Amino acid sequence: MAILSLAFLSSLGFLAGEKLVLFLPSAWFAREIASILFGAGGLLLVTLTAHFVFTTIVTLLKTRAKLNYALALLIGTLVHALYNWYVAGVLDECHPDRDQEGA
Repeated sequence: MAILSLAFLSSLGFLAGEKLVLFLPSAWFAREIASILFGAGGLLLVTLTAHFVFTTIVTLLKTRAKLNYALALLIGTLVHALYNWYVAGVLDECHPDRDQEGA
């Protein structure tokens, strides 16, 4: 149970860090992405859940499967990247006119 609590706190930290990035002037594009991803409000919970799952994967691979931390982190990162790739594809399908906005 303590492992899941720590995974939740870690995912909450990732989420807070992502939100702090939105305030950086050099990350002007992050505001556009954030408005797409978090504009609906409900997706904030999806993001928190996703980070919880990814940090739990790394934690359980390290503690239960006894994998090297670097390998566990690599696997968690790959799962996160696949999730991001999937979400980006779904968002592109939801906004087919986005390609024409810049033209």
